[in-house]
Amino acid sequence: MSINLVMNDEKATPRWMKDGAATGPSASERVVLVEVLRAMRALRFGTIGLAVQDGRVVHIEITEKKRL
Repeated sequence: MSINLVMNDEKATPRWMKDGAATGPSASERVVLVEVLRAMRALRFGTIGLAVQDGRVVHIEITEKKRL
């Protein structure tokens, strides 16, 4: 079964696509995306964690590892 067949099935459609997010990010979501991109570009090795509360990102945590 292809991904297209699964995604075209109403029961298989992710909730975020049903909520209108498929039309593009809102202004507040774009701010978060810019911050995550900035963190990704600055990080060589490590992790980026997002804390979400009530469906909104409230905290971005960056853990950098130094390779010796």
